[in-house]
Amino acid sequence: MDARSPLAVGEQGVGGNSNVVALLALAVTGCAIGFPDGRRPVGDVRVPGSETLDEDDIADGLANHPPRGIVFREVAPYEELALELDRRRIESFYRTRGFFSVKVREPEVVYLDPEDPETKVIVSYTVEEGPPSRVVDVKIVSTSTAIASEKLSEVSTIRIGERFSYDDYQATKDAIDNRLDQLGHPC
Repeated sequence: MDARSPLAVGEQGVGGNSNVVALLALAVTGCAIGFPDGRRPVGDVRVPGSETLDEDDIADGLANHPPRGIVFREVAPYEELALELDRRRIESFYRTRGFFSVKVREPEVVYLDPEDPETKVIVSYTVEEGPPSRVVDVKIVSTSTAIASEKLSEVSTIRIGERFSYDDYQATKDAIDNRLDQLGHPC
């Protein structure tokens, strides 16, 4: 049997089989994807103007998100009604990371081939980040005379000079609750 024939691939051992699997995976993921109800797939989400935060992280939480996965692709159907909600999600994403003056413009939608219902849609949200809000002071004041404010301040993850982060605020709040529990003062 000729070593180049398709039947000889299985005889080449594990390496040959993995090449076939890889080619099949590429063939499956490269196919056009249509939705039974006629909606188009989202091919990409772009966030021009995003200089500080990662575009992939921004797009991850959107209804109209880019395809996910390598072998098993999750492709989102384009939802025109979700565009405004996604715009607000991007604003919220920025605000929780300290960009309180962020502006996200109305999205621009490009149909790669308007005549073919299976071609992808590209959605772009132009962002004006504005300056980040920086922490200038942190004061944690205990309302109990039995607990010194310093004991609570020790657990803070909020740092002066750093960009405000809602995650840091929430982590500090949770750490204070835990410290109060440890000191016998449940919240």
